[in-house]
Amino acid sequence: MKTIKDFEPLLPAEQLLLDACKAGKPATIGDGKRPTEKDQNTNEIRAEFLRSLILTKTESIDPKGIWFQGAYVSGSFDFKSCETNLPFWFWSSFFEEKIALMRSRIRLLSLSGSEASKGINANGFKCEDGVFLVNGFNAKGTVDFIGAQIGS
Repeated sequence: MKTIKDFEPLLPAEQLLLDACKAGKPATIGDGKRPTEKDQNTNEIRAEFLRSLILTKTESIDPKGIWFQGAYVSGSFDFKSCETNLPFWFWSSFFEEKIALMRSRIRLLSLSGSEASKGINANGFKCEDGVFLVNGFNAKGTVDFIGAQIGS
């Protein structure tokens, strides 16, 4: 598995997210609105970086979780069969590829105002608290939670 160092130099939005996660604060990326285009200098977070940030134990992520708005997540966010006790607050963001959460376990998933451009596959997904697909959430592909267990 890749570590944060494998992604250096970090893109500006990735560095902003890393710093915010350590401080337990949300990262407002760009103007905080859902982006329509990727910009390496302002709003891009690589999906592989995001996965590594969540799973790498060497980084001290505040228990408040991964919290950002206004990001363009490039590549496929593949969190299949992974587990964390962190909540995911992915607000007003754009996911370029399908969000893959099959057989994963997390505390909370909020995609409020976000777009999953190729959909979500969350078969067998377990979420301790809740899943929030609200406030203008949009998916241009299938949103599949077959066999998911959602706490509240």
